[in-house]
Amino acid sequence: MEACRREAAIRDLLRRYPDRLTKRAVEDAASELGLSRSTLYRLIGRYRAARTVDLLLDHPLGRPRGSLHEEPVRDALIKEFLEREYLKPTRPPLRRVVGHIAAAWRQQGLPVPTRRTVKARLLLIDERIRASRIGEEGLLGARIATPGQYQVTRPLEVVQVDHMQVYVMVLDEASLGQSTKAGPPPSSVMTVTVFLL
Repeated sequence: MEACRREAAIRDLLRRYPDRLTKRAVEDAASELGLSRSTLYRLIGRYRAARTVDLLLDHPLGRPRGSLHEEPVRDALIKEFLEREYLKPTRPPLRRVVGHIAAAWRQQGLPVPTRRTVKARLLLIDERIRASRIGEEGLLGARIATPGQYQVTRPLEVVQVDHMQVYVMVLDEASLGQSTKAGPPPSSVMTVTVFLL
């Protein structure tokens, strides 16, 4: 929708000023579209080049979330550091390893990777390898699905709680007709009334 509105405004602008756009006309169109003048000039350039509406959509800045900037040499060096210094049973804090990596990079005149970059490369290492290196193979067993059935034979044999606040009011026959002095529960709390008969 927004791209179509931009396309109509740009097409009208180019129709009115086919040879040369005036600064005032571009400012007016930019104000109408809610864009800066430089952004509108950029969109006009894209539109002139391809004449398609999809080029007028807003594109997020930077790399897409979760994507990695791949540099094979740099990634190999980070992985080597992680395997040598971090993936061991007596591993130091990750910040210390990041500091060692930064010092080594500065010595070689390379741009220093951030903690986020190092952690992203650590998470790329298979979790089975990470667990075996740090001596926590038991953690992997807890994640493996085990065959069988989950059977419950009696009421309340299994009770599962969802960590939610519960306002419980227990009433017996004598207090059923009487009003409670506690007052109504807050609206964010689930109410359970248990009757003892």
